Amino acid sequence: MGHWYAILVSEMEDVPQVGPEVAIGIDVGLKNVVTLSDGTAIQYLRYYVQSEKKLAVAQRNLSRKKKGSANRRKAKAKVAKLHQKIQHHRDEFLHQVSRKLVDSADLIVFENLNISGMLKNHHLAKHIQDHAWGKLIQFTQSKAAKAGKVVELVDARYTSQKCSKCGILVHHNISFAT
Repeated sequence: MGHWYAILVSEMEDVPQVGPEVAIGIDVGLKNVVTLSDGTAIQYLRYYVQSEKKLAVAQRNLSRKKKGSANRRKAKAKVAKLHQKIQHHRDEFLHQVSRKLVDSADLIVFENLNISGMLKNHHLAKHIQDHAWGKLIQFTQSKAAKAGKVVELVDARYTSQKCSKCGILVHHNISFAT
């Protein structure tokens, strides 16, 4: 196994870096999973929220079954299958989005969000997890590395340019001390 692994790693390292001719900035969000710097938005189908009712019914049925019974084992398998189906749909969508991003630009810039901190907001946690921003960034980084492209994470502060109250574009004068 070690020999084959060494060959695969050496083949991956030979990918030449592409000079960034086309760069895009990506804003992740809850309404649209990503909004590109050119204004293009990709909506997310909210797989978990769509199948929440089926999942709730299956989990209720599971909780009613006697522990250790064959029917409980079947109900537990049904709940697991629903969770797996949701995950497969989400992963397939995120793979498609990350492929589009890597194909469309040489330099891809994401906001470096504190996702674990954002999950502490109990009003938004379910939706943030359903959108799986971290997984999208990982998929994009993996595909970009294989294609010789670059994914960068920038500080999320001062990246939004629209006023949250009135919607007017606000340009920030930021000076970085070196």
